[in-house]
Amino acid sequence: MSDYTPPALDDIRDSWACEHARAEVPQEKLREEFDRVIAEVERAAAEKAWKRLANIVYPLYEAAEAVLLAGADTQKLMGPLAKLGAQSNPYRLNDGEKQ
Repeated sequence: MSDYTPPALDDIRDSWACEHARAEVPQEKLREEFDRVIAEVERAAAEKAWKRLANIVYPLYEAAEAVLLAGADTQKLMGPLAKLGAQSNPYRLNDGEKQ
């Protein structure tokens, strides 16, 4: 495995602002623009994760509700539970990774 450590977000922001600096736009404004772009990417990633979670959890909720309220067969829970158990977390950090 590589010993490479990617630069911190602050370093990337500063580098991007320096490379795109123009006389009429101060670097601080460019840093703010960079932060807005990063915030939008993070928001979109969170929305995607929320939708994926809802697709897994909602069927489980419906099955549990049927079992508890309607006295349905507990086997109805097995399908959604198996689906939930088979999911791997694509957002999980690997060993040694930092957030």
